[in-house]
Amino acid sequence: MGVRLDGSQPPTEPSIATKGVWFATELFGKAAALVRRDDLPGGPPPPSDGAPPRSLEEAVSRLEADYAGSASDPRAYFLTGCMDEELYDEQCEFADPFVSFKGRQRFVDNLSNLAGGFITDSSTRTLESSSKAYDPATGAPPTYRTKLLVKLQLGLPWKPVLAWPWGVEHVFDPETMLIVRHIESWDVSAADGLRQLLRAGPPNGLKQGKGGARSEGGR
Repeated sequence: MGVRLDGSQPPTEPSIATKGVWFATELFGKAAALVRRDDLPGGPPPPSDGAPPRSLEEAVSRLEADYAGSASDPRAYFLTGCMDEELYDEQCEFADPFVSFKGRQRFVDNLSNLAGGFITDSSTRTLESSSKAYDPATGAPPTYRTKLLVKLQLGLPWKPVLAWPWGVEHVFDPETMLIVRHIESWDVSAADGLRQLLRAGPPNGLKQGKGGARSEGGR
C-alpha cells in the first residue's frame, strides 16, 4: 500500500473492488500493447543498458535525468517508457495507493505499456524535489523524493483524465546504491482516484477549457 510523503497513510483503504479495477487496467494495458505490437512498428525507446551506479551522487544524477527526459523528448520516464533500469534492484518494491508488488521487470513492462499509447495525452510540472544521504546514527537509508503535478488521459474506451499531485520516494540500499523501494504518494484519496478512473473524460481531453475549446462546449 502506498503512503504519503509525510509518512501518513492514505485516508481511505483501497477496497477489493478498487484493487480489481487497478489490475483490470493493468491487464487492459498489456492487451493493448499486444495489439500495437502486431499492428504498429516501433514503440517506446529501449531501456538503458548501462551499469549499476557507483555512488549515491551518480544514482541521483541518473534518476534526475530520467525525470528530465532527453533533448528529443523532454518528458519524464513514466511518460516515455524509457527508464534507467540499472538504477533499480531486481526485487525492488513498487507501491502506490492502490497496490504494491516486487519486481523491476513488472514495473518496466507496465511503463512500456503506458508509454506505448495507453497514455494518449499528458501534462507534468515539477513542484519540488529533495534528497537525503545515509544517516549512520539512525540507519535511515538514503532517499530521493520528487513531487509533480501530473495530468494524464488514458487510452481506455471512455478516455478518463487523471489529475493530481504525484510524489515518489526512491529509497536506496546504502551498500549497492540501487533503488530498493519506489513509493508513490498521490494527493488524492484512493476513492477519488477511482472515481477519476471510471469517469468519462471531457470531449477535448486535457485541452478542455483552453482557447477555442470553450466555444466547442468546454467548461
